[in-house]
Amino acid sequence: MIALLIQLLMIFTPAVSAVTLGLKYDELKRAGASKEWPAVKAAVTNNTIVDTGKKQKGQVLYQPEISLSYGVEGKSYMVKQRLTDGNGLREGSKQWAREVALQYKPDTAVRLYYNPQRPQQATIQPGQTTVDKNRWLVIGGVMLFFSFILCVLGVIAITQTYATVSTAVSFILGIVAFGIMLILGFLFYLLGQELRANKK
Repeated sequence: MIALLIQLLMIFTPAVSAVTLGLKYDELKRAGASKEWPAVKAAVTNNTIVDTGKKQKGQVLYQPEISLSYGVEGKSYMVKQRLTDGNGLREGSKQWAREVALQYKPDTAVRLYYNPQRPQQATIQPGQTTVDKNRWLVIGGVMLFFSFILCVLGVIAITQTYATVSTAVSFILGIVAFGIMLILGFLFYLLGQELRANKK
């Protein structure tokens, strides 16, 4: 029973990969679009540093974060921003994060760029993203490759155990399952986008 569960999970890995890659693609797309977003004056309401939970050479890494309030067409919004420094660095020592955060003191005004279609989406640093495009392409390719392998192996294991088909047929079924799971993952991704848009 446990073996069957593991094999079924292997078959679903392409769907998980599709959703993950879709979300990263969204972030890249939004970062590019933010360069064209209109600007508005926003007020800094708080600045702080956030423990990332990661370590580098035994040192805990932190990120500077600020909270902002702004208005668009008579409606008020709040947003939190994780900042980068002038060199594009996103995380570092506690002292570094504090120095970056202190550049944005509470009750000061800053220029904020907002999505005209969804004003609750805004950024203080247009074009900035946590996703490295080249790394995303490499990782995405690796994810799809391994999800393909896992899916095909899962289908082969199940069909060879519970059905009387040849290995060649099992392999073909594995390829078909991979395609179906990719489509399913893409549909889940689109559904998530639609639900998020309706919620907002």
